[in-house]
Amino acid sequence: MFNAGLLLAVEEAPGEETDEPEPPKSCMKRKPGRRFRHALTGLYIHDSGEQQILWPTIDDGRNTVELSETPGDHCYWEEVKGNGCKHYRNVVTNRFLGFDPSKNRVHTEASPSASEEWLLLVDQTDQSHKRAVIIQNKHSGLYLAVQNGHFIGLTAYDEECKWFLE
Repeated sequence: MFNAGLLLAVEEAPGEETDEPEPPKSCMKRKPGRRFRHALTGLYIHDSGEQQILWPTIDDGRNTVELSETPGDHCYWEEVKGNGCKHYRNVVTNRFLGFDPSKNRVHTEASPSASEEWLLLVDQTDQSHKRAVIIQNKHSGLYLAVQNGHFIGLTAYDEECKWFLE
């Protein structure tokens, strides 16, 4: 009878056992939030930190939100649970992402209101194996999209509404 187990046994060479200190465990820093990168353009949602001046005599307390080619610190958004919605607070400016459907403009405000309520929907049609989402403003029902390098709210979903979470 042949025993294969004996052929597979490997003898370890005798060696000195030394007590070496365990290497320090790396501290994993958790990202403070997430970035939204537009699927078609590769642009990021970026809070400029600059206040919008609509009229010289009116100060509505809103900051400008832009599209950025590079993912800087102002592109990180922390998710805050709302009442049947999500709010997205910029981790640098601590202001909430909002949308004004009458002006078709994205902005940030110091405190969340109806225009800062969002629904984050999974894009079931995406085949990229990335975390593709659709961002819908709850108050207006419009989908956040990018056309010609500018934000726009669309009434129906299309490829311009697709964002990747990073």
